Amino acid sequence: MLTLPVSSITQNGFRWLEGAIMGVYPDIIVAPSIVLVTTDSRNFKECSDNIYRFIPFVLDRSLLGSIHSTNERVPLDTLAKAAKVYARLFEHF
Repeated sequence: MLTLPVSSITQNGFRWLEGAIMGVYPDIIVAPSIVLVTTDSRNFKECSDNIYRFIPFVLDRSLLGSIHSTNERVPLDTLAKAAKVYARLFEHF
């Protein structure tokens, strides 16, 4: 199993991500956590020292139960906020 190093929260990448999230969800505290599933991020290990895996949704029980399951769905307002997070993040590039 490939283990990725812990990504820094003091680098610009994390600050940009934090700013993009807080710009859409101003009451959210952005903090590192553990991702227990395999993601495509392992394919980028050689490209960057810091790889941030995140979902731009506020996850509640109803969303957790619908992701990658039968009748997978995300409410439109949640999807719209996710698009806003990504748009704000891409402003840095």
